[in-house]
Amino acid sequence: MKKSTGIIFLLAAALAAYVYFYDLKHTKPSDASGDSDSGVPTGDASANSKPVYSLTAPDITNLTIERGAFTASFEQRADGWYMTQPVATRAEQSVLGAIAGQLGSVRVDRTMTAAPDRMAAYGLTNPAVTLEFKLKNGTQHKLQLGAKDFSGLSVYADVDGSKDVSLLSDTILTSSDKAVDDFRDQSVLELDSNSVASFEIKNESGTIAAKKTGGAWQIEKPRAVGADAGSISSILGSIGTARIVSFASNTADDLAKYDLAHPAITFHAQLDSGKFADLQLGKKDGSAYFARDPSRPFIFRVQDSVHTSLSSKFFDLRDKNLIRAEESDMVRAEIHNAKGATTCVKGGDGSWVIEQPAGQKTPPACPSFWSSLSNARADEILDTPPASVTSQLAKPPVQVTLTDKSGKKIEIRISAATGTSVYARTSAGPEVLKLGKSILDDLNFAPTGIHD
Repeated sequence: MKKSTGIIFLLAAALAAYVYFYDLKHTKPSDASGDSDSGVPTGDASANSKPVYSLTAPDITNLTIERGAFTASFEQRADGWYMTQPVATRAEQSVLGAIAGQLGSVRVDRTMTAAPDRMAAYGLTNPAVTLEFKLKNGTQHKLQLGAKDFSGLSVYADVDGSKDVSLLSDTILTSSDKAVDDFRDQSVLELDSNSVASFEIKNESGTIAAKKTGGAWQIEKPRAVGADAGSISSILGSIGTARIVSFASNTADDLAKYDLAHPAITFHAQLDSGKFADLQLGKKDGSAYFARDPSRPFIFRVQDSVHTSLSSKFFDLRDKNLIRAEESDMVRAEIHNAKGATTCVKGGDGSWVIEQPAGQKTPPACPSFWSSLSNARADEILDTPPASVTSQLAKPPVQVTLTDKSGKKIEIRISAATGTSVYARTSAGPEVLKLGKSILDDLNFAPTGIHD
């Protein structure tokens, strides 16, 4: 070790020892009895610690946080914490809840008698954070947090203007020593995706409106069709869990600046409670987009993923399944292909078996067909198919008829392959679905093989 390095090390150790013994000498014990006239600590400090305040988080009605040049004010209402200054908005519940909880649980580890000229040494001449709060019973308190002690685990504090300096855990400082925007609600929208009853998206592709009826989603615009529940759940989930990237403005005075005077994308939802939720997206800013909730008076930025979700097209949200049926509801399936016809029925154990004449004790199992039908999803949907496509379905190489327990039938026609695709149409609607040709291969089994 170099001589200069050793000297610096010794000086640092001496300074730390001085601070420690100075604090120790001027420490008052914080035992439950409050007896502190000896001026010398007795026993372990943590063992003798006591609560700073006698309160619980719900007792706090108002809280003001001063940190450097900013002041933020909050009030606790029945449904949570709200910021009242510098902007009126919902507060970030986890942050305010943590501070309120710590005010109720923070303990004094030690107290020290300090002359006025020593307050700067404790960082209390210009406190890092000042917390002023009011309780339900009208009591008001003021907690000033200064510098950390030599251990870095505790902070010096002035409790309600006491002549003594208290030493507290630094967790209360960590929770409150934040930028003002960190105290604001970071949710893009206050939206529970499971509570959305209907919604409307307007983007460059047009307007898409959907409504939930009996627990199932149905698209109403641009035309009435079944909806892809998974895609809708994904969009609503991404919006409901989206977090604000940053705040752009505390006012909405200059919407044109952010392309929000006439937003390119809008989202409007009605909740089960009857309340509404709205989101508007403006121009891109770096990797984010400017956005606005019209019910709140500020502009913020959202992640690109929110823009991607709300840019979905009609095809993205509509049902792309070939059939919408449960296998458990079906009792009969007739499959006609170029190799012949096969009729399958439900066996006693619920499995598909070949229909046999009466008296057949052990009917053979039916070739696998259900998964091919139920898993088939369209790569494209033709609502107005051209004649060249419909002609292929006039005499299809594969035709399937499903019958459910009530006797209702679903007819499915599948064309010959064109490249790697086939076209299919069901009796449920006039649209034609473009599918991968694997479904044709799966259903083109030979009836003769099943009796072997």
